[in-house]
Amino acid sequence: MASRHLLAVTATAVAALTARPALAWQESHQAGDDATVRVDGAGGAQVEHRVRWHVARGPLRWVDLVDVPAAAVLQPDVVIATEDGRTLAAHATRRDERTVRVLVDEPRSLMRGTFIFAVRWHLDLVGTRALTRDGATWRLSFSEPVAGDGFDASRTVFEIPAAPDAPVAIVADTGVVDDAVVSSLRRDPGTDVLELVRPHVSRGEAPLWTLRLDPRALPLVAEPGRSPALPAAPAPEPDRVREVAIGAGLSAVALAFGLLVW
Repeated sequence: MASRHLLAVTATAVAALTARPALAWQESHQAGDDATVRVDGAGGAQVEHRVRWHVARGPLRWVDLVDVPAAAVLQPDVVIATEDGRTLAAHATRRDERTVRVLVDEPRSLMRGTFIFAVRWHLDLVGTRALTRDGATWRLSFSEPVAGDGFDASRTVFEIPAAPDAPVAIVADTGVVDDAVVSSLRRDPGTDVLELVRPHVSRGEAPLWTLRLDPRALPLVAEPGRSPALPAAPAPEPDRVREVAIGAGLSAVALAFGLLVW
């Protein structure tokens, strides 16, 4: 009886020791997310997220981006940059309506270190109501995916077609210029580049930016339900034959009247 009890205790201990490493075989967390939003004159946007992921113990098989607009058109190919300058392959797919899963092609290549996932998609800003009228200007609202973990220094760069009035970050509720945001503006030929930095992003937070845009930066944008303004139709050419006929008739009448008087 004692030997049976000892055997049971030994088996339990062995099972506990073998199970412990299995629970800790994979450890990773999100370390950052930098985004670039390239807006075109028709209200479309090419969005690129460079998501940093730190792996303490791999392999890392996938990464989920939560709260990606359902209307976003994904670019399936994803490039992963490593710390030593190599590039690895992954592909993006829809897990559900709001979640994009990035599946790593070779998970064993992501065993330890920090990796940057370049995930891209296209978004119709007008159709999704991310771009709306705000009086005489346009208002652009852009939300980033929910942070899986807290991290510092989230950077978002907006590239907007150049216009007389530069893009500016505003407070969504009041519409006033957001003086508290860390921003820098660079006015390149043909493009205004606005960089916004959030010092810290908490776990579960989705950074949201609101911009005021000059309508002259988006000349091809039409509000939903309205057609773009069409150029005025040219004035019809005058009927030269009719004008000549009328002139000849008036001349004949004048000549007849003069003869009658004479």
